[in-house]
Amino acid sequence: MATDEVVIDVNGAADDVWAIIGDFDGADNLFPAIEKITLEDSEAGHDRIISMFGMDIRERLISKDDEARVLVYSVIDLPKHLASITVTPTDSGSSVSWKFDVEPDNMAEMLHGTYQGGLEELARRFA
Repeated sequence: MATDEVVIDVNGAADDVWAIIGDFDGADNLFPAIEKITLEDSEAGHDRIISMFGMDIRERLISKDDEARVLVYSVIDLPKHLASITVTPTDSGSSVSWKFDVEPDNMAEMLHGTYQGGLEELARRFA
């Protein structure tokens, strides 16, 4: 299993940044390429299906801690995937960390680039 992390500093207060990161149903706020988000609740959990580039990607919310500003989710279409996004206050704004474990290992590079792009979009909003 591959493990990686993307970290970016954002010129915005942690609560303001968390308002975007903590909105699991609003992933299109980070990724403008998302064409549609479909939400489904079942006994298995709260899922979002992201439609983009002709693909549908199903992700499940594992946990959300507003006080600690940590969101954990999984791409359930992959054999193994677990990601956590954490917003931490800093002297100049916030630091956002997007850690993930994924299998197959060859998905790590693509996910790193995708998550990096999402965090760069977030930072632009607070520039």
